[in-house]
Amino acid sequence: MTVDNIENPQNKAFLTSTTADEFWTIECLVDKLFLRLAEVKEKVSNNGKEIHVRKYYCRAREVIKWIPISKPPPAFIIVISDLTPRIIEEFQSVTDEATRTYIVTQAIGRIFENLDFEYYHLSIARNLRVRFEK
Repeated sequence: MTVDNIENPQNKAFLTSTTADEFWTIECLVDKLFLRLAEVKEKVSNNGKEIHVRKYYCRAREVIKWIPISKPPPAFIIVISDLTPRIIEEFQSVTDEATRTYIVTQAIGRIFENLDFEYYHLSIARNLRVRFEK
């Protein structure tokens, strides 16, 4: 398959390079944010040993039981320094607050879905709050 007139802005969505002029849709940003958060690891001490754990999965396990019963529900915290510059740039380019909320709740929701799909959809999704910290 060939793409004619590759300079046409409509064709940018079909490019697969990782250049700065690559176009990211909202759903692409959700995917990239989720994948980035899923891969972030941190060191923890376990019985005197240092082990690496997936940071945001551990955070999800810590708050999953409190979100449905706490008033107000605790916020799921994302540390900005854990994000790539490209994700931050793309997120800042989204000006609509509802779209920003959609992006972060969908990305974090996938982490909760991986822990307990049914519990997430029945008890967590409607109460999920996300906050960014430095």
